[in-house]
Amino acid sequence: MKVMKTILASFALLLSVVSTAQTINGSPAQTTGNAHFTNETSPLQSIRGNWFRADIPNQWEYGIYDSVCIIQNRMFTNKSIHKRGDCIELTVQDKKNSGIETLLFTPQPNGDYLIKFKGTDELPYTKETNNKPLMTTEADFKEFIRKDTAYLQGYIDKHDSETATTSLLISNELTREDYPTIVNINPDGSFECKLVLNYPIENLMQIGNHHISFYIEPGETLSIYVDDKGSYDNIKMMGPSAALSQMYDRLNDLIRYDNDVFTKGRNGFSPDLFKKEIQAASAKLNQTGDSLIQIYTTSPKAIHLIKNKLALEKGKILLNLMAYRSTFAERDTANQALKIKVGNDYYDFLKDISLNDESLLADKGYREFINRFEFMPPLREVQNDAYEKKFFSPSTDKEEPNISNRKQDGQTLDKAKEYLTKGDSVINLLSGQTNSFLWQTTLVRRLQFDLKAYNTFSAAKRHINILNKYLTYPILIAETNRIFDSIFSKKADKTYQLAEGKATEIFRNIIKAHSGKMLFIDFWATSCGGCREGIEATAQLREDYKNHPQFQFIYITDERSSPKKTYDEYVAKNLQGESSYRISESEFIYLRELFKFNAIPHYELIQKDGSVTINPPTAWELEEYIQKHFKKSNEL
Repeated sequence: MKVMKTILASFALLLSVVSTAQTINGSPAQTTGNAHFTNETSPLQSIRGNWFRADIPNQWEYGIYDSVCIIQNRMFTNKSIHKRGDCIELTVQDKKNSGIETLLFTPQPNGDYLIKFKGTDELPYTKETNNKPLMTTEADFKEFIRKDTAYLQGYIDKHDSETATTSLLISNELTREDYPTIVNINPDGSFECKLVLNYPIENLMQIGNHHISFYIEPGETLSIYVDDKGSYDNIKMMGPSAALSQMYDRLNDLIRYDNDVFTKGRNGFSPDLFKKEIQAASAKLNQTGDSLIQIYTTSPKAIHLIKNKLALEKGKILLNLMAYRSTFAERDTANQALKIKVGNDYYDFLKDISLNDESLLADKGYREFINRFEFMPPLREVQNDAYEKKFFSPSTDKEEPNISNRKQDGQTLDKAKEYLTKGDSVINLLSGQTNSFLWQTTLVRRLQFDLKAYNTFSAAKRHINILNKYLTYPILIAETNRIFDSIFSKKADKTYQLAEGKATEIFRNIIKAHSGKMLFIDFWATSCGGCREGIEATAQLREDYKNHPQFQFIYITDERSSPKKTYDEYVAKNLQGESSYRISESEFIYLRELFKFNAIPHYELIQKDGSVTINPPTAWELEEYIQKHFKKSNEL
C-alpha cells in the first residue's frame, strides 16, 4: 500500500510538470501559432523583455520575446517553455545553425533573475536600465580597411505588419558607389541582413519614417531592439560595437551646427565673418566633445571617432558655403558680401584634419565632406575640360583609331598628368599635407568619368598606369583596377546572369511580356528632374524606332516617388504607348539591390537571352548605341 501511494504521488508530480510545459512552434496535437504561449498565464510573461547585467550598466545580453529571442548577440526561435517550481526553463533553436539550447531563469526577491545559459555560471540580470552610457575599452584601429561581411539583426517589438521591407544604403566612399541592401522584417518582428563592408561604418536604417543610427565593423554582428510605439525612443543594441553605436547616437544629437549660422553666411556675412562665427561655434562644440571624451576615456577608438566627428562637422559647414556661394550670388546679385573673393586662408581648417586618416571614412558625415572637398573652388580652378563625358564602346579597341582621336587622347593624357601635380599642390598649399589619402581618394572617385574621355582602350590603359604609379595605398590601386576592368572589358557587351532570388523574380515578371528582345531599362521617377530630362531627350529616338521587332524601351518607377496622379499625367504626355511600369516601393527596393544602384536615373541593358550588360549606355549615349546596332523601323 505504501509503495502504491509513492507511485501515485510520483505520477501526480509528473502530470503537474507536463501540465506546465508549453510548446511554442506547435504542441503534440500539432497546434500552430503562438497564442497558446503568449497568453497572460504563460510563464513567458514573467521573463519576456530585455535583460541587462546587474553589475554592468546597460549591458544588454538577453532579449526574450513572443516567438524569438536574442541571446548573447545570436538570434533564436523559441521552441518550448517549462515551469519547474519557481524556475522557468526556455528551450530555443539557433536560427543560423539550428542548434538547440536551454536557458534557466531563477527569480530573485528584488524582481531580478539569475540566468544560466549553455552551461555558464548563473549571473544576476535586471530589466532596469539607467542613463549611464554603455562603456567600451576598445583599442584604436590597427587595420581600418578590411573587407568582410557584417550582420545586422534584431527585433521590432509590437510590430503589427504581416511582412515589411526596408533598406539601408552601404556606400563605398573610396569610389562613389552605393549599394542598397534589403532588410526583411518578418511577421514575428525579427529582421536580419548581411552587409559586405570594406571598412567600419556609421549608418542609418530606416523603418517607416524612423531612422535608427548604428555603427558596425566588417566581420561583426550587431543586434538591435526597437520598441515600436511610434516614438522609436526605446532602442537597445548588443554586440562588439553596441557601445560605439550608442556613442554615435549621442554625438549626432550634440555635435551639430545651428542652421542660423549657415543662413548668415548665405545672406550677407563676408567669408571672414562667417568663418569667425563657425570658429566660435566650433569652440563650444569642442567643449562638448571633450566632455564626451572624458566619459569614453577607457577607449582610444571611441576618442578617435569623436575627434573625427568634430573635425568633419566643422569642415562640412565651411565647405558647404563655398559649394553654394556662387549659386547664392547668382540669385542675389545685389549682395556685395557674396562678391568678396575668398582667400586661401579660409581653408586653413584643413590643417586641423589628418587627410591621411583612413578612419574618417567611418563617419557618415564623411560622404558630404569629401563631396564638398573634391569640388571646392581652389580645386575646380585647376580642373579642365579633359574629362568630357563620352560613351566608350569596348569594340573600338579592335579598330584602328584615326589621327584625330589619337591626338585628342594624347592631349587628354597630358591634362590628366597635369591635374595630378597641380591638384596635389593646391591641397598641399591649403592643408600642408602632400599626396594625402583624401586627395588620392578623390582621383579614384572620379575615375569612372575620367575614363570615358578617351577614344581608345590603349589610351585609357595608359591613364590607369600613370594613376597607379601615383597612388600609394593598396586599396586605392585595387579599386582603380576593378573600375577599369568593369568599364573597359576587352569583350564587347560583356554580360552576366542575374542570381536567383526574390528580386530576380520580380524583375522577370516585369519583362516577361517582352521576351526575345533586347531591353533598354530606365529606372526613373516623376520627382527626378534628371530622369524627366533623359526621357524627353530620347523622344525622337523612340519615335524613329517605334515598335522595333528587336528591342524595347522599358520604364520602371515606384508608387512612392511617382504619385499616381503625377505619374498618369506625365506618362500621358511623354510616354504614351511605351512600356511603363509603376511598382510598389518594396519591389523597387528589391530592384535597387539587384542592380546595385541608389541614384536615379539608372539604366540597364538586357540582352535577348536575359543576361545583363555590364557597361550599358545612358540616355545620352543611347542614340549612338542604337544607330550602331539597329536600323530604323521604316528601314526594315
